[in-house]
Amino acid sequence: MAKPGRRPSSPDPGPFHPDIEAVLARVRADIDALAAYEPRKQAIGLILGRKLDDYLVWHFGEGAAAAYGRTYSRSVKCKPGYEAVCFFKPTPLDEAISKRAEYHGGEARFGRDAMALVSDYALRYASERVEHFHRSPFEIVLENGADLGLLENMFAYWSDPKATCERGSVKTFARGWEARELYIGNSPKRKLLEEDIEASALVRALVEGRTDIADLLARHRLAGNPRYINARLFHYFLEHRRELETLCAEMGIQPDFFSAENWLTDREENMEDIVRLARQAGPWPKLDEMREIARSGACSGDSTIFGLAAQRGEDDLIYDLFESGAEPNGHGDYGSAIDMIESLKDQDKVLEVLKLWAGAGGSVDGDWADAVPLKMSPSEEWICRDRPELVELARSWVLSTQPIRKNLNGEWWNRLLAKALERNARNSIRWLIEDQGCRLDDRDEASGQPARSFAKGDTLAFAVALEERLALTADPFTPTDKGSGPQRI
Repeated sequence: MAKPGRRPSSPDPGPFHPDIEAVLARVRADIDALAAYEPRKQAIGLILGRKLDDYLVWHFGEGAAAAYGRTYSRSVKCKPGYEAVCFFKPTPLDEAISKRAEYHGGEARFGRDAMALVSDYALRYASERVEHFHRSPFEIVLENGADLGLLENMFAYWSDPKATCERGSVKTFARGWEARELYIGNSPKRKLLEEDIEASALVRALVEGRTDIADLLARHRLAGNPRYINARLFHYFLEHRRELETLCAEMGIQPDFFSAENWLTDREENMEDIVRLARQAGPWPKLDEMREIARSGACSGDSTIFGLAAQRGEDDLIYDLFESGAEPNGHGDYGSAIDMIESLKDQDKVLEVLKLWAGAGGSVDGDWADAVPLKMSPSEEWICRDRPELVELARSWVLSTQPIRKNLNGEWWNRLLAKALERNARNSIRWLIEDQGCRLDDRDEASGQPARSFAKGDTLAFAVALEERLALTADPFTPTDKGSGPQRI
């Protein structure tokens, strides 16, 4: 019997061509192996048993190693049909790829129509044989009571700023910054609207009228940038209502478009309200109201309010805005965010804001600079402004703790000392040479020149003195000194 929430089974197509039967035999064997795979059953049991932490440990550890031959940090699910390579499948990645090529080769031999029948048959067979087939953890929770406490933990995990790869979500950038949207898996590409219903956690929640889940997604910055997401969803719900209703019926979903449209309308109005309140002249009115709007997850996407909050020293409001997923940078310009973080009086708050920066997809280095080549990264800005402690604080959370001299991101780290010397930023020069191991002979890869060529006069003398002192204190005696005085190595 097919699982609820999927398309109804199609009529049995009857016997296949013997060669196609051979392809189907391999597909059925893969699906049967998946159905019998005990670790997968145990993982689903952990999800349904509310033991999410145990499940997540397994998910990215032993489970991923069994499925792909290595630990993996992105949720992967199968596309039923030509290949039955599925999440939790105990097949190494290279073998999975070869199977995919083998199954797709059948399309060339037998034609699209014949292989479409194979795909449909395989989907039906898998749905009958495999518990929660083609289901992500989010969908499993959603279809088994949608425990909000469990979803809260799940979303908190997915939005964890320390995740170097988004766990089950996708990072996107619009000129360097855009809030993330949580995707629940890769779906068979039948129709765009159905794919979006199955792929986006926000769309799935809204179609079912689960605005409480939509609120959770927004608060964890997993609902996407409202400027784009709201417009897209309004278009779907208003222009494609009849098609959506048909798709929901086929998928076994009871739609609630009225609640979805109200939620989107409220979010749009909240964004407009918070910007309008921020732009009012004189003493800032209704500060508590603005904080409440920000905490609702209605991000403004407008740097005006960040700039005003920074000018007026409203640390808590800045934090609330960042936490709600608001975009501080206007149109890809990091300047407002850099100024805003620099203006925070509470140093503990600086660290919290930097964590949120990372969680919303921000970078303190040059990942985005190809799009805006004349802009400096936040790290470069802070180095030039002689605020190396902000770079250090950001790196302690956002990036690796390896020394900058290891040149983790290519030319970016080599440029820091050159820029500090050029601007006579002495705190930055001292930090880079003494704490990070940078040297005057390190070359700025952009220009090919050694860092020392960017310094003049007293600045160069200051940097040379730092290097000489380090050379004397690092290893003051050669092996043959036998008690003689300190010598340069």
